[in-house]
Amino acid sequence: MNATERNFLENTDLFTGLPENALADAANCAKCRKLGGRQILFHQGDPAEHIFLLRAGRLKLVQYNESGDEVIIRYIGPNEFTAMVSVLENAVYPVTAEVIQSGEALFWDRNTMRRLMRDYPGIAVHALEMVLKQLGEIQERFKEVSTEIVEKRIARTLARFIRHSGIKTAEGILIDIPMSRKDLADFTGTTFYTVSRVMSSWERSQWIRTENRKILVLNPHALISFAEDFA
Repeated sequence: MNATERNFLENTDLFTGLPENALADAANCAKCRKLGGRQILFHQGDPAEHIFLLRAGRLKLVQYNESGDEVIIRYIGPNEFTAMVSVLENAVYPVTAEVIQSGEALFWDRNTMRRLMRDYPGIAVHALEMVLKQLGEIQERFKEVSTEIVEKRIARTLARFIRHSGIKTAEGILIDIPMSRKDLADFTGTTFYTVSRVMSSWERSQWIRTENRKILVLNPHALISFAEDFA
């Protein structure tokens, strides 16, 4: 295992703080897969056989109902894992993972990851912490959908994206996730029309600018203040 691979694994939630032999074992067991744009990494309902760690690129996790309508559950970026719960439960993937930015991922099969957890209990502890964190995020989003006005909900979502994947530019903060207004509507549990109305209003106020599925936040202070105003 070279220094680059060790540093990469050390800086992920699952492997942080582990001894050198554990990092080496995890790296030696990992396989690598190139990810092309619009590729499906796994489908909802397929047997959950692998845990994935994104090295580069981005994924969109989508869940489909019986009518074929989609709900965006989460976006996955570099240094993040997906399919942890499914593999631990020996279940099926509850979502479809679509590549929205080309990159590559490391992956481990279910049996290998379980063996790593037995040999190095710190991995199992980190896995539990990751699962609990994701459950907390889902609960928070459910509360927002149930109790908050849609403008506040959209603002809170953009504020999270700023913290999670924002890139400072000369004009403001670029949310580095390819995202259409329909995607934002699916993610926040509202309609395309409502998102378009809200985003157009914020563009007129020069809070944001949208172009080519990217959102540039021109006035992050105003947007975040609105998102965090509980009045």
